Amino acid sequence: IPGIYTTELVLGNQTIDVEVIVDKDSITSIRMVNLNDAVTTMYPLLEPAFESICYQVYELQTLEGVTYATESKYTSLVLLEAIQNSLNKAMAQQ
Repeated sequence: IPGIYTTELVLGNQTIDVEVIVDKDSITSIRMVNLNDAVTTMYPLLEPAFESICYQVYELQTLEGVTYATESKYTSLVLLEAIQNSLNKAMAQQ
């Protein structure tokens, strides 16, 4: 279902939203909302891992086959789960 779907991600005592925008046929945008300097300082792998994941998702149009670096495994898995949760919300509304 086309729309904007978000999942709240709690990192320490900070929260950010992972926002996924889908149209009828594709994932058009994935972004982190409410991301502040404190989060990026505490989690330096967050932005590079997110950018890598987003690039792959835009290319593949699925989370299947997305790869990530070993040093950012935990960060990547948390981000992938948040993206998947947002996508599940789009599918649940059918």
